[in-house]
Amino acid sequence: MRGYIGCCCEAFIQKHQEDLERAGVPALLVDLNSETCYDLGKEEEAYRGGFEGQTELKLEILSKLLTQAARGGEDLEV
Repeated sequence: MRGYIGCCCEAFIQKHQEDLERAGVPALLVDLNSETCYDLGKEEEAYRGGFEGQTELKLEILSKLLTQAARGGEDLEV
């Protein structure tokens, strides 16, 4: 695997930075547009699968990244 593209909140990245680095797989992670379980103090509920909030993705950025990745990643610019 050359890498992956995903979405998660900044708080998740900060909390799991070492885990992400230890995985050794390059990643492009796009932040979210809405309140997250961390913002609402509901991360434990989310880990158990019980968080019922809905997240808004930054679809314009994600779309550009996926389009470029499909083209082989040449001139990847967001």
